[in-house]
Formats: sequence, C-alpha cells, structure tokens
Amino acid sequence: MRKALFIAFLLVCSRAEAVDRFISYFGDGGAGSLRLVIQGACEDPGDDTIYFLRPWDPVDIHIQLESPLKIPFGCNGKVTIIGSSEVETILDGSAISAATAFQEQ
Repeated sequence: MRKALFIAFLLVCSRAEAVDRFISYFGDGGAGSLRLVIQGACEDPGDDTIYFLRPWDPVDIHIQLESPLKIPFGCNGKVTIIGSSEVETILDGSAISAATAFQEQ
C-alpha cells in the first residue's frame, strides 16, 4: 500500500500543469514581449499557450522582429502561440537579414 501511495505521489508531483501566458508589449524585446514570454515558457516545465492581449486601440498587433524567434532545443514542454481573434496579429520578419536568420545561437 505504501509503495502505491508513494508512486502516486511521485506521478502527481512530477506532472507539470499547462500554463497560459500573455503578450502585453508588442515590441521585439522587454517585459511582456513575445520573445521573453517564449523564453519563460521554455524555462518552466510543462506545456504553455501564449496569447496576445488585445491592444487598447482597435489596430493590428504588429511586432517588427529584429532577429529570428527560436524555440530552444531544450524547451521544457510544448509552446503554442495563438494570435488575437479580434485584430490581425502580424509577426514581421522583413528586417531580419538572411545572414542573421541562419546563425546558430
């Protein structure tokens, strides 16, 4: 009986809960940005879903990327990114050069 309880305890403690995360800043870096939210999602165990908070003005969400977004190989779970259902969500990589796009980090 003790073995069964111990195994059940380990399974409950080792299972990470899914987390909802939110983008509140539409620049390429800084607190609340997609880049930092992805980083936090990968550092914490478990699967994460990332949502974009609706901007105050009824304008599109437009993030001008300065470098490629990368999900690290060692990410601790799945990361799902869901765009806004109310305004268009644009991740604009037009400023990223081909040389930068394929560099290893």
